[in-house]
Parts: sequence; structure tokens; C-alpha cells
Amino acid sequence: MRCKVAVVAVIGVLSWGIVGQEISTQDSSTKGEQRIVGGKNAEEPYPYQISLQVFVKGNKVGPFGRDDGYRHNCGGSIINDYYVVTAAHCVEDYSVDRLEILAGTSKLDSGGERYKVDNYLIHPDYEVLNTSDIALIRTTEPFNFSNPNIGTIDYNDEYIGGGVECVLTGWGYTTPIRIGNPPNDLQEVYVPTITNEQCREEGMSVNPTEICTKSEKLFTGACGGDSGGPLAIKERNLLVGIVSYAAHCLERYQASRLEILAGTSTLSSGGDRYKVQEFLIHPDYQRLYTSDIALMKTDRPFDFSNENISRVSYSDEYVDGGEEAILTGWGNIFPIRPGAIPNNLQQVNLVTLSHSGCSNFQNVTPTEICTHRLFGGACGGDSGGPLVRKKDKTLIGVVSYGLRVCGTGYPDVFTRTSPFKQWIDENSSVTAD
Repeated sequence: MRCKVAVVAVIGVLSWGIVGQEISTQDSSTKGEQRIVGGKNAEEPYPYQISLQVFVKGNKVGPFGRDDGYRHNCGGSIINDYYVVTAAHCVEDYSVDRLEILAGTSKLDSGGERYKVDNYLIHPDYEVLNTSDIALIRTTEPFNFSNPNIGTIDYNDEYIGGGVECVLTGWGYTTPIRIGNPPNDLQEVYVPTITNEQCREEGMSVNPTEICTKSEKLFTGACGGDSGGPLAIKERNLLVGIVSYAAHCLERYQASRLEILAGTSTLSSGGDRYKVQEFLIHPDYQRLYTSDIALMKTDRPFDFSNENISRVSYSDEYVDGGEEAILTGWGNIFPIRPGAIPNNLQQVNLVTLSHSGCSNFQNVTPTEICTHRLFGGACGGDSGGPLVRKKDKTLIGVVSYGLRVCGTGYPDVFTRTSPFKQWIDENSSVTAD
């Protein structure tokens, strides 16, 4: 399959001004999302490129245990003595004392200089996955431009349309699903821009502050890039965009492009198909942070006379740790084989973690619940799928995200359904048992 469209915040919104203002934020775990796929090790320095890193508490559970330390989270670009420009979603949930900038190196494990963050400023019009995904970071000391590997990139208010070849750089994952760790070496990939009209034809609801790229090559950077990282016209040393997101989330699809297959355990045969008439995303939704839940309405009622189609019960009961649960889905079954989607519906038995137990791995919110199993769990393609309590088949969670490589001892995070029962009832015109 072709990689999806990547959406980049247009750098022109920087005209709101370079000022410093400390903003108090909540903690979260690393949230850099979009990653460079199909690129190669950078062949020459990109002195404006930085790694925005977040302090993460280590743990030693599973084969991929780690110590406390700063981990690469997002990219960014140096624009003057003190300032870096990045994506707003890269900083919005972090306190400044958890952030650090690595500059002047193409390798994450060696070289370069580290800078503490003094404060950051998020654009006042920023709305997550909607508009103005841009922020400024001020360092506590000026960048050392006597180091030949540290430099600035230019930016201006020039409008960039489609058909412009750009270079995308970053330390993102090099496969479409997260396998192991991000690369140690800075990656680069060349991608052409497309017009916003072309981007909308791909089903993306882009606005004038965004620009899209799309590659015709298989598994290339059009699947995304490092969040916050630079999209640049190389020969002009001109920053034209900041990686914002990739088109893999429900909120960026038109209902007309969605379809539901129900009443079968095999993707290739059987079942009934239903068109999606509309969908509703919870108003408090913040990607990889809270309220990751949505409702879809079909164009016709489900056929409950089909014995293979039925509804699931849900309630407002709080489920704690130690509950046996079942996860089902058609997600990847081999984390080291991107695209290995099974034809047959899969299931795995899991056990829930208490909120405090999960917090040892991840700063989860009260609207989330975790499961833990050394070898087994959710993977790419399972998102949105059901976690049901084994003893009564009650829906208790919806797959939201995972912390590391699938099935390697790190918890999977689900959105609890119990806090949202009233919202589901009110917006679906259905009362659960």
C-alpha cells in the first residue's frame, strides 16, 4: 500500500512573534508520533536540526528495560540565538524541567551540546490536530554558533504551493510501526509538497495554515516525519513547515470514506457492510493523553437477526487491577513484520493493572486503564478495538495506544468506557444494559 499523506504546519504562522512566556503544563510520557519511513542516514550535516528530549522515568520490566534519562521525543529547528521552533503538541503536556535540547550532532548517542529549556510559548490559535500546531522554545543560554555543527535556518512569509521538493529530517522510527528504538543516526528523505486542494481530495480537512506532502514511493516519508521536525527547501536553507501529524486518525477522515464490516471473524469473507453516516469525537479528546473515544453512526440499523451480529454491554462501573479481560482484533501479529495483518480475528487473554501499577510505566489519566502481559497484547491495527471483562463480557476499554514494542512486557493503554457512559448514552440514543 502507499504511505499516507503527512500534514505539516506552515511556517508562516511564526509571524505571531518571538516572545518568551513560561507556561505551566501537566506531565505526560513521550508523545512524538510521526516518524520518518523510507529515508536514509543523513549524508551531510543539518546544523539547524535539534532533538527535543523528555526526561523519562526508567523501568526494568521486560527485555527492553531502561534507566532514567532523556529520550528523543520530537524534532525542531534553531531559528536564532535562543529559540527553537517545533510543534505545539510536542510540548503542550510537559513542564519545562522535563525538556532538554540536543543540538550539533547527527547521532543521538554521541556528540552535540545540551541546552536546558527556559520556557516555551504555544501559538494562541493552536487546536490539537486542527490548526496552528506550532510552538517556540527558549533555551536558558544561547546556542554556540562557534560550533560548525550548530546553525540556524531561515524562514519567511512566502507561500509554498504544490510540486516543491523538500527535505524532511529527523530521528523517527524507520518502519511504519514502532519496532525497537528510533534510529541513532539522523534520517533524511526527500518529499514533494502537494496543494491543499489535492490534500483535501485525499480526505484530509486541511486549513490554510497547513501544507501536505505525499510521496509516490512505497514506504517513504509521506507516512510522516518526526513531530516538530523541519520540512525545508534544502538549497535555500528555508524552513517551510513543521511536521504535525499523519493521516491515520479518525478525526482526519471524512465519514464517506469509512465503512464498517460486522458479523464475521474473517476479513476476506462473510459479514455485512455498513456505511458510516457520521462520527462524533469526544470534546475533551487530546491525542495520546485523554478521552480517546468516538462514536460512529451507521447509515442503517445493524441486522441483529444475523446471529453473528450483536451489541456489547457497558456500564459506569470502575474496573481496577487484577481483572481478567479479553482483547480481540485484526492487528499485527508480528511486531517485526509491518503489515502482517491476519485474516482471522485474533484474541488474547490479559489482566488489568491498577492505576498506580500502570503509573509506574506511564502517566495515565483516570480515564485510562492498562493491561500487562509479557508476550501478548495490542499492536498496530487493534486501535479502537474492544477490551471486555472475561467474567461477564462487559466492555471496559477501547484500545488507545502502546508504550513500546508490541507484546514485550510494556502495558497497553485503553480508554475506559465507564467514565463516558453518560456521553455514549446521550449521543447514541441507546441505553446499555
